[in-house]
Amino acid sequence: MFILILSLYLLTFFSCQKPPEAPSLQTLLHEGWHVQSSAKLKENGESISKTGFDVEDWYPTDVPCTVMAALLKNKVYEDPFFGKNLKRIPTDQFKIPWWYRKEFSLDSVNGVSSIRLLFEGINYSANIWLNGEKIASATKILGAFRPFDLDITEMALPGINTLAVEVIPPKPGDFTIGFV
Repeated sequence: MFILILSLYLLTFFSCQKPPEAPSLQTLLHEGWHVQSSAKLKENGESISKTGFDVEDWYPTDVPCTVMAALLKNKVYEDPFFGKNLKRIPTDQFKIPWWYRKEFSLDSVNGVSSIRLLFEGINYSANIWLNGEKIASATKILGAFRPFDLDITEMALPGINTLAVEVIPPKPGDFTIGFV
């Protein structure tokens, strides 16, 4: 009888246990980005998103980060909240796309069922390239600070991967909070 009660107890106890979760294979991409104005580039997304592309003249930054914040961090402009510094910042540079670029490593993609690229907000629209391939266009990646989830299982490589995001400013009438 004791064995029967113990067996029922163990069966009940272990049947209520939460099954072990698979380990998370998450790679955070918020550090080590570079940003540059499209006005200073002749290359397209295919070239910019290839490993080894020269970013020597680009501004280092982390994300999330606006273009203005990256320029301030890199001492391109003085504090815009002091005196008349804001008036000294040319606004035309914010009417054209800016590129964000990052190289990152994936230890292994073999046997992984799904690799997702999650953006927690892009303002305002973007063309997204990975390893020389366009994976999303500005017609899909559109809207003020919306999250986007892209399946990159087929494009991700073991080792170094290169992500390039062409961020396009809103046009007059677009629903947005601001671009700069």
